[in-house]
Amino acid sequence: MLVATAVAFPGQPMMVVARFTASVLTSVAMGWLWLRMRIGRPEWIRLPRRAGLR
Repeated sequence: MLVATAVAFPGQPMMVVARFTASVLTSVAMGWLWLRMRIGRPEWIRLPRRAGLR
């Protein structure tokens, strides 16, 4: 996505930085909502057990 932004806006590196920053802030906000508002269920993010490991 960032490469596509750099190609779409040549000579404007701040567009890439802005898109990266917006992505990080969105991820943090959604993680905060997940934890604070209890939107999700813990079993949705539980890693599956591998066969042969104890």
